[in-house]
Amino acid sequence: MRELLNKISEHNVVVEVVDGKLKVFAKQGNIAPELLTAIKEQKEELIRFLSGINQQTVNEALQVNIPAIPPSESYVLSSGQRRMWILSQFEHGSVAYNMAGSYIFEGDLNRPAFEAAFYALMERHENLRTVFRENGDGEVRQYIRSIADTGFAMQYQDLRQASNPIEALNEQLQLNKVLPYDLAEGPLVRAVFYQVADAQWVFSYGLHHIISDGWSNGVMVNELLVLYNAFSNNQPNPLPPMRIQYKDYAAWQQDQLTGESLNIHATYWKNQFSGELPVLNLPGDYPRPALKTFSGSVTGGNLSMQLTKGLKALVQEQGCTLFMGAIALVNTLLYRYTGQEDMILGTPIAGRVHADLHSQIGLYVNTLALRTQFKGADSFKGLLANVKQVTLGGFEHQIYPFDELVDNLKLQRDLSRNALFDVMVVLQNSEKQISSNGSEQQTMGGVNVGGYGGGDHAISKLDITFAFAEVDNELHFTIEYNTDIYTKDSMERLGLHLSQLLGAAVQHPDTAIESLDYLSAAEKTQLTEKFNDTAVDYPAGKAIISVFEDQAALTPNKTALVFESTSFTYQQLNEEANRWGHYLRSAYNINANDIIGIELEQRSHLQILAILGILKAGGAYLPLDTDHPEERRRYMIDDCRCKWVIDDAAVQTILAAKDGQPADNPTALTDAESLAYVMYTSGSTGMPKG
Repeated sequence: MRELLNKISEHNVVVEVVDGKLKVFAKQGNIAPELLTAIKEQKEELIRFLSGINQQTVNEALQVNIPAIPPSESYVLSSGQRRMWILSQFEHGSVAYNMAGSYIFEGDLNRPAFEAAFYALMERHENLRTVFRENGDGEVRQYIRSIADTGFAMQYQDLRQASNPIEALNEQLQLNKVLPYDLAEGPLVRAVFYQVADAQWVFSYGLHHIISDGWSNGVMVNELLVLYNAFSNNQPNPLPPMRIQYKDYAAWQQDQLTGESLNIHATYWKNQFSGELPVLNLPGDYPRPALKTFSGSVTGGNLSMQLTKGLKALVQEQGCTLFMGAIALVNTLLYRYTGQEDMILGTPIAGRVHADLHSQIGLYVNTLALRTQFKGADSFKGLLANVKQVTLGGFEHQIYPFDELVDNLKLQRDLSRNALFDVMVVLQNSEKQISSNGSEQQTMGGVNVGGYGGGDHAISKLDITFAFAEVDNELHFTIEYNTDIYTKDSMERLGLHLSQLLGAAVQHPDTAIESLDYLSAAEKTQLTEKFNDTAVDYPAGKAIISVFEDQAALTPNKTALVFESTSFTYQQLNEEANRWGHYLRSAYNINANDIIGIELEQRSHLQILAILGILKAGGAYLPLDTDHPEERRRYMIDDCRCKWVIDDAAVQTILAAKDGQPADNPTALTDAESLAYVMYTSGSTGMPKG
């Protein structure tokens, strides 16, 4: 990006974003074809970079150098490093932020040249030789060591004699990814060469996130290949000297976090997160662990070429970017799952607005927390416009570190969740480069180099991360999720709903998002037909109490009734109801179809026992609501010739006398035609009718 911005400036070309679209024109003459091609290839990244900053800021980023600071025993941490240090102190935090990549080399590899290239890379970037520990005042500082003092050594393992070299390799890679780093002692870089065949090698490296980020990995691999090509041909290091190092950026960043400019950014974010902050209530498959865990897995899919084309056309029509479309889509999906109309989604941003930082290795990535407040009645177009404003505001104030925002909001810390948001959305850069899990290849001094994705061990830093990438005109997505909260089935279904919801939004962008259809035909059938297919064979020739007794005999140990801390199995409930029934029949001479009222102040298991006891005795029950006027209740009692009323006093009498009653079923006095209960209408248009 830095090289492209420099070329744009050198050729007097103006690049700006107007209504979400990239506008390019030359101040004089024509734009060179190769420059125009480069701009088109990095269009999305340019839009994201330029959306939040004005042309003056771009010019300043190109012209004003970050100063190099004098040598010292130790150096201040950046905001990102400070937060990473804190996170690493939590349980499992030491491995949650491990970064790794693997590449397969095929051909005649010059091992000494490659090792020399890697050491030259470590010499070039001080950050790869840095450790972190507290000084005498208790302040965590970064200390830069020489290569000899780091304890780093490139390792080699020959797996050719293993019964299955690839399987053995993948086991090793998985183990390496979960080895913790000692931030205070280092080294914070690992590199291993595995030979799996005579002319086939896999190079695997690892770093702790406190010294690197995704952009840095690209810088590191590209420079490593340049150095190898030079050294394998006995040529000197061709890379220009580094003018500044990460420690210079950290000091410069702390200087930027002062003054009026910082206050403007701080005020913006404070306003964005004023009031009660939402917590996403997305149902999990398992109870949320009390302490946040990082156990993860990944699923994914792709949005068809037709869907991708439809989304791109829709966002362009609304003056938005593909990234904004992805944010709107995820907001809609989560709304349909939760009904919440206030969402906070996180997204990483390169954090390299200054041109001096584009070729650096270090933790520059910042996080934007994008809060979108909307209504279910809003259309997808309306939500997209809302997301556009939120996103542009976030980009404009992106220089403010997420870590400072979290500290200043003084949030009540929930150790089971990430700060501010639980879901992240990423639109991955589609620039051609060697990917550690992709298929892009490059030649390195006669050796073919390609990404190697074996030995994957997923870690989920958040509850869910949606990552989108455009590949061959199709938008692919992955869903990284915490396996201590969600199952694979749930996340695969979430991905299916994402795709179906996008199809509905593209076809009906003016429809309220609460009405967009995201269920598959099979799911609709399940909900409307299978779940509603509750018809069962019912013994029409039996009284209801006889049916209950049959069930008690069939499943005596199953739970039948629960109220607060009290529970009954079917056998216990049947026997208790039998005692009530025997007592009521003997004490009140209840005969078939006699009506007994139930008038209890509080709802509890005693109401159920009263109903079953009356039915066991052979009578029918009349519910009487104590909230109704006494006159109404008296009318109902008289109207249906109620024989007796079980009130709270009567219950106490029954409870005192029931234990002396038999527990077996009373002789039945009723059949299928007998009276079971009497219900009265509200009586709003006259006297109640039973």
